[in-house]
Amino acid sequence: MRIAYGSLVIEMNGLEALGGEFSRTLYSFATKRAKHVSVVAQYRGHQDCFDRQRPLSVEVDGASSTVRVDSPYWDAEFDLGTGRVCVRFGRLWAPAVDQFLKTVAQLYASRTCGAVLLHSAAIVIEGQAVLFTAPSGKGKSTLAKISAGAGYRILTEEMAFVGGLGLDEVPRVLSLPVRERNSLQVRERIDLPLGAIYSLQWSGDDRVAELPKSRQLPIVLGAICVGLRHPYVVRPVLALAAALVEKVPVRVLYFRQMPTFLKLVCSQLGLPAAVQETI
Repeated sequence: MRIAYGSLVIEMNGLEALGGEFSRTLYSFATKRAKHVSVVAQYRGHQDCFDRQRPLSVEVDGASSTVRVDSPYWDAEFDLGTGRVCVRFGRLWAPAVDQFLKTVAQLYASRTCGAVLLHSAAIVIEGQAVLFTAPSGKGKSTLAKISAGAGYRILTEEMAFVGGLGLDEVPRVLSLPVRERNSLQVRERIDLPLGAIYSLQWSGDDRVAELPKSRQLPIVLGAICVGLRHPYVVRPVLALAAALVEKVPVRVLYFRQMPTFLKLVCSQLGLPAAVQETI
């Protein structure tokens, strides 16, 4: 089975034992496109050496371009040169599958697709994707629900795949097949240009603050999902974050949890007054 995880194509082999865990974790974004990563999995059927108290550990062999990751419910060896992954699951459940796939994406998206995963909500405004970053519990889901109530499509409340960060490319947001906590997100593959990124701050009024480049980069870096904090893994992500800041405006949105913020964002995107008046 091949799934489209953003613009990354992951081929799954040997995961038949997962059965319904896939349906609980992923929408069926099956694809016939050429694979980027090939996963070969084993299932031990018991905890064996797996311990949920065991901390995540990372070992890197730069000479052979391999990364070994031990987590509480799986361990894996990632060959960054060939795109081959060997993983061993000790327990089959949705969070373990989700964590593993995010790790695959974190390791390979930056090298294969010129892409990053951003912890953000994403909505569609006039054919553009707009991202809203914030720490957990600080407004992303609230903003998504308000936007959905105003008739806007929701790409995600939690995680966005941002590609097109190469030298001559246009940044784009692609939907992920990961099932989120509710049903607001779209359930088909989406590929849209990225219009802007906003850092959310709760406030008593709606307003936008422009930022110098020196303050935009920390916002993007803080939102990028890098579970494996090893220099070998982080270095290419830093370069892609810098490219994203050069290509897309990053601003602060002071947000009073009302749909009036949408008119302000439309104005920032340069949309015509007729569009703004529909809000």
